[in-house]
Amino acid sequence: MSSMKKQLAVAAFVFAGVLIVALVVVGTIGYYRLYYPFLRPLGFVTTAGRLEESLRNTAPFRPPTSGALTAQQWSRYCEVESAVHKVMGPAMAVLTKQRDTLVASANQKPASVRLSAAVRAFGEIGPVFLRAKLAQVEAMNRASFSTEEYRWVRREVFASAGFVLAELDLDSMRTAVQDRRDSIDVQTTSVEPNSQGANSSLVSGRRPQLESWLALAFFDL
Repeated sequence: MSSMKKQLAVAAFVFAGVLIVALVVVGTIGYYRLYYPFLRPLGFVTTAGRLEESLRNTAPFRPPTSGALTAQQWSRYCEVESAVHKVMGPAMAVLTKQRDTLVASANQKPASVRLSAAVRAFGEIGPVFLRAKLAQVEAMNRASFSTEEYRWVRREVFASAGFVLAELDLDSMRTAVQDRRDSIDVQTTSVEPNSQGANSSLVSGRRPQLESWLALAFFDL
C-alpha cells in the first residue's frame, strides 16, 4: 500500500511538473502571439488617454468665427511642440517613418487605416510615444491649453502654412476592439482660405519647422 502511495505521489509530482511547464509554454506563446504584438501597443494608447486626464484646463473652447489665430496662441503652440520634439530626439525618425507608412495606406474617403497597421506602428513607437505624451501634457499645462483649443490651433497652424494635416483618431483606436471595428479614422484638414490672410503671416518662414512636426500632429502629440 505504501508502495502504491509512493507511486501516486510520484505521478502527481510529475503531472504537476508537466502542468507547470505546459502553463509556462502557453503563457509564453500568449505573450508573443497576443500580448506583445497586439495588447501591449493598445496599452500605450490607453495609457496616453489617462495621461491626458491630468490636463488642468478642461473648459470648452469656442473657435473665433474669423478663424484667426492670435500671436499668443501661436507662441504657446510652439512652446508645446518644441518640448515634445526635444523629448522625441532621434526617435523622431521612427515616428516619421510610421506616420508616412500609415498616411500612404489611408487612401479611402473618408480616410482610415487598418487597426492592425496602427497597432504595428505603436508596437514600434510605444515607449517613446508615452514619454512624448507626458511631456506634451506637462507643456500644455504650462501653456494653459485645453485639448480642444490645442487641436484647433494645431489644425489652423498647419492649414495656414499650406499643409494638408492628417491626424490619427486615437479615441476610436481605444474603442476599436470593443466596437468590433477593424479600421481607425484619419482626420484630414485642408488648406483654408484664411491661410492666405492673417494666420499665414504668423507662420511665415516656419514651414520647414512645421514639416518636422507633421508626425507629432499625426499621433496627437
